Amino acid sequence: MNKDDFLKLQYQTLREEIKETKARIFKITGFGVTIIPATQYIGQIYKVDILLLALPLLTLIVALIYISENQCLYRCGMYIRDHIEAQVPGVMGWEEWLQTPASSGPRLVGRYKAWAFRLLFVIYFLVSVCLASQYASSNYGWLVGIVVGIAYGLFWTLGCLYDC
Repeated sequence: MNKDDFLKLQYQTLREEIKETKARIFKITGFGVTIIPATQYIGQIYKVDILLLALPLLTLIVALIYISENQCLYRCGMYIRDHIEAQVPGVMGWEEWLQTPASSGPRLVGRYKAWAFRLLFVIYFLVSVCLASQYASSNYGWLVGIVVGIAYGLFWTLGCLYDC
């Protein structure tokens, strides 16, 4: 296999990975915005303790999976730009074009989408922690409610460290 064939194969493989990653991101987003509120609703209506107490963890897990997939997408694009498109002199490839100021800033739409998703899940997470703490306080005592809130605060911190 010569260099050109290798670069072409890498490019095609990474574009397929980007396509699959975008499909997974769409599914994760759909899952998150429907299942998390539905889980909270079912937990409250049917008084399922474990659902109400585990909801913040579910929210954090969905958000971390989304962030992980988004990072994969970004890495694929950067590899294409830095290692494949750079091998074709005199031609501006798609990934390089996305980084130029003429395209409304580097990956501006993708960044807005990522921040909107993060904001949505921060709100979901905070609301679910409040509900879980309130539920634990009313059913098991105020000390358990505080412990639940602190535990999820630690999960949040670990999640933020993972995102860095």
